[in-house]
Amino acid sequence: ISLVELCDRLPLALAIVAERAQRAGTLSQVVQALTDEMDGLATFGNGTDDDLTAALSWSYRTLEPMAAAMFRKLGLHPANDISLDAAAVLADVPVAQAKQALDQLVDAHMVEQRRANRYELHDLIRLYANDEAHRTESLAEIDAAVRRVLDWYLHGACNADRHMAPMRRRDFIAPYTPVVDPPQFTDQADALAWFELEFDNLCA
Repeated sequence: ISLVELCDRLPLALAIVAERAQRAGTLSQVVQALTDEMDGLATFGNGTDDDLTAALSWSYRTLEPMAAAMFRKLGLHPANDISLDAAAVLADVPVAQAKQALDQLVDAHMVEQRRANRYELHDLIRLYANDEAHRTESLAEIDAAVRRVLDWYLHGACNADRHMAPMRRRDFIAPYTPVVDPPQFTDQADALAWFELEFDNLCA
């Protein structure tokens, strides 16, 4: 009961703590560790956010460096949903390494995977990740990550647009050599499907 109350009955916080509890000694140790985390944590605000942030902080500190770095980078993404390829570009790692890091985040309940090769972050989790990125990464590293993923979306959109408006001039696009190539499309239907899938990200 104490553990449930410490999580303020938030399902997401409970899922995060439950995952950690499986590797802990006893539930009383879990309760003590979470209480200590809440006592020493600078949080977003008051109420339920405090409990979720404490659970996130507790879980974040147990991540392997590669997964922790990916988590911070996800906080820089402009929307809650991201593809595997875009995450790899954002973190500047190969797709296989990005997948490994994202799988660890899914196992820790810090990222959700509802569709193949696509990942989602709860709003508060993304805020926490963004806060950790700005606390840990240099401004140059943050700027480089944002520019990488924006360039990737730009070139992907232009590749799709070539099937929507073949005669449109695109002289403004600079050469681009990403760690992961932007998407290519076979026809207009393929391009339109990508635009629909990435609509929220492109708008953001």
